Amino acid sequence: MQDGATSSRFTAVERTKKLRALMTAWEDISGATETVYEVDRMAAYDLKQGILGHAVHLDQQTTAISFHRLPSRISEVDTKSWTSKIPAKIADFAMDPSQDLLITVEDGGGGPDEMLEYHVNILLMTCGNEHPLAAKSSFRITATCHKGAMQREDFQMSIRGPLLALSASTQAESRGIRLMWWHLWVWDWRKGAELTAESHQGQAGFALLGNYSYVCFRVEPERNNYSLNITNFSPDPTLPQQTINLGLPQLATGTTIYKPGCNLHLDTAFEQLAHNITSLTTQDTRIFNCASDEAILQLSFRAMSNHPTATVIPFYLHIHYAAVVMIFSKMQRDGTHHKPWKDWGPQTTRWLRESDLSDINGLRYMRAEVEEGHLALFRMSDYNSHAVPRPHPIDYLGVPQVELPHLFDGPIVSHLRFRESHLPTPKSLHDINGLIFLRFDEEHILLYQWGQDHKLSWTVLTV
Repeated sequence: MQDGATSSRFTAVERTKKLRALMTAWEDISGATETVYEVDRMAAYDLKQGILGHAVHLDQQTTAISFHRLPSRISEVDTKSWTSKIPAKIADFAMDPSQDLLITVEDGGGGPDEMLEYHVNILLMTCGNEHPLAAKSSFRITATCHKGAMQREDFQMSIRGPLLALSASTQAESRGIRLMWWHLWVWDWRKGAELTAESHQGQAGFALLGNYSYVCFRVEPERNNYSLNITNFSPDPTLPQQTINLGLPQLATGTTIYKPGCNLHLDTAFEQLAHNITSLTTQDTRIFNCASDEAILQLSFRAMSNHPTATVIPFYLHIHYAAVVMIFSKMQRDGTHHKPWKDWGPQTTRWLRESDLSDINGLRYMRAEVEEGHLALFRMSDYNSHAVPRPHPIDYLGVPQVELPHLFDGPIVSHLRFRESHLPTPKSLHDINGLIFLRFDEEHILLYQWGQDHKLSWTVLTV
């Protein structure tokens, strides 16, 4: 479904020109074209590789997933829409257009006491039938919960070629106590094999990295445990896996934490606040998927200081296959923290404004908000990280104090330029305050809004 190097009808020179034109278009997106899709109600959705998919529950036994191939200046393919009907009420879905792959999660019903059962189905995007490359068309999973007190269940999925990762978070209230569990499974969906799994009480977010590895941030408030885990596993599930654990004390005591490319000391003011952390706002914990080997961890500390009210400090951790970079916003004494994007030192550490990260794709960090009646967009510029020679980090940082074996072994990413731009206000917009930014891909920005007739519609901007 996607043009590739072997199937593209364009020459290498033509493809290069198109890519350069796209990079230029991101510098000034005021000329973006607009496409509107109306929907009856919002359920699960996904945007990947120029395809927008959204699910609508027709009844208790049927879900319709509508797909829209969006306009493209690069591939110049025709726009197209189609619908696949799934004979189940799905809770969430993910897709990979390059593999014609659709992953759905449906309530399996039943299960043992204090357990929820789900079915994960491997289907074709184009028709909803079983995927012919899948050794098993369905996986059965169970997640811990208190059924009678269930308040919320959330899923997160990530697809990397043959790898499929799924996490399930459940939250319940029992006798005034909030109970949370988090489960993660990673399969080779083509072979039908479960490669690794983990489960614990509390909450977490995760992202698949390259070379059969993933990163997750574990939150266990009851045990006062906050830790970052990087796990390497094998394509052979019988072989042992390796997990690197960095607990909060290691991340916040001011001691040097070495990552290839970074010798990191946390800011003194943040360090003092970190010692007074009383709780973590886990509902804001999130890991963004970037390129194939990167992720952004976003969480929020609620720290107590001498002020009568608690202060929320958003904290970002940039995880790259060649560097692990701390990113967080600096809180000033008067409670203000709005600082512009800027480079902070040569080791790719950045100050960011609170809630800057709404979505990430490749090297673009995007946030959309209303500023003086228009939409603001903040992002990181495109560049080729392999085009700039850089010395090996050992040459100027010395021997590492904390080793991260073989996961981080590539060129470091540094000296990226930040640029600021603005989203054009959609022509179909009735009320700018009713517009919500969702996500974006290589060519598109996805928003949704409530119209004057209270109908929901997707708005897609094609740069």
